[in-house]
Amino acid sequence: MDNIFSILGIQACEDAVSNALAYTFNCNPGFRTGFLKEICDRRSEDFDHCTAHTRTTLAECGSPDMVIACHSKKEVELFVIENRLCPGDNSDRTRQFASRKMSRALHQRLCRDLQENKVFVSYILLALFPDEVPKSDQFIVKHHSELCGLLGKMSGGNEPADKLITDWLSLVNSFHSRSNVSLTDRICNKLSDDGLNAGHLYFCNFLMRLELPPRLGIEAFFTSKIQGQRHYGATLSKGAWYPGEMIQSAGEWILDPDTMFNIHLEAQFNVSKSIFAMAIHYEVKPYETPGWLKENIQPRQYGAFLERRGRFCELIAEAGLDKWIFPAGADLTPSIEKEPGRKDWVFAPAPRPLALLELNVKDYQTGDLIAQLEKILKEASQAIDYALEKL
Repeated sequence: MDNIFSILGIQACEDAVSNALAYTFNCNPGFRTGFLKEICDRRSEDFDHCTAHTRTTLAECGSPDMVIACHSKKEVELFVIENRLCPGDNSDRTRQFASRKMSRALHQRLCRDLQENKVFVSYILLALFPDEVPKSDQFIVKHHSELCGLLGKMSGGNEPADKLITDWLSLVNSFHSRSNVSLTDRICNKLSDDGLNAGHLYFCNFLMRLELPPRLGIEAFFTSKIQGQRHYGATLSKGAWYPGEMIQSAGEWILDPDTMFNIHLEAQFNVSKSIFAMAIHYEVKPYETPGWLKENIQPRQYGAFLERRGRFCELIAEAGLDKWIFPAGADLTPSIEKEPGRKDWVFAPAPRPLALLELNVKDYQTGDLIAQLEKILKEASQAIDYALEKL
């Protein structure tokens, strides 16, 4: 059956999904009861009436995606809901919303006839992805998947509301089916873009299946768009690979090249090209561009950092990653395939990754890619540890 959200291309639009949830909440008593129970942890019979509001503009406080106002005889409970459909959203607004200013603004906007001590505010992060964490500890985390059990149990609504919520929850069900990883999956089919970043969910789960070298761990997952092409990514590192950060003293930045660096591996999948890349980065921490470093770090310190980075590059090549060191300014030219689908490590100067290896995984099964990545990560980890020992 045709899906309204997919037809309109709005399945990842938080405003559209919030509007659909609020409309169904206000029109369908069965959905309203279920939403209050599953998302708000409340019983509908404890309130006289409840209304969902979307994008309630509160001047400098911002506009929450949804606010549900539940009225009883003598008080009101307000549920501020941040609807998050994207993974790792850096524009976390939970701190902004979980403020005294916000609760007062909501009181004035939605229930000014009541005294302030009769208005209670709760905060909910309604997430699509399973591992989202709000920056404010006043928010509890709930998931769209918790609403899927309501399908077929709703009554008393109208046809548009029923169609909207059925279509949305069917997308949620389809999304979460990507969380299951089988070694016989066709990797490109599972990592494809469905409009909700379900491929990223699969990417995270299959990377978690890897048997990593000792002390190497996955530190973060991310998504990005580079020149219109979607990428799924993850960073991997060890504690010994980033011993210290640059410091600021007397208004000047200090970079000790021997202790203030950040080495990490970055796994990245290009959805459009079906290319899986593994990069080795050697940077400063916190990350800054070469241009910033030239302007803010003493030339002697920055020169020593680049010299150490260059020596590190030579040592990981010596350890067996590759025998080719490209001169400063060289392009990342395509390297020769030494195994089917695998190109060997190539090296380049900053600001590019120190070394890059690409796999064309178009015909791979997930088990094939896991085996390849475990081998690649083992050799990269050993080479980096060797280089740091020798420096």
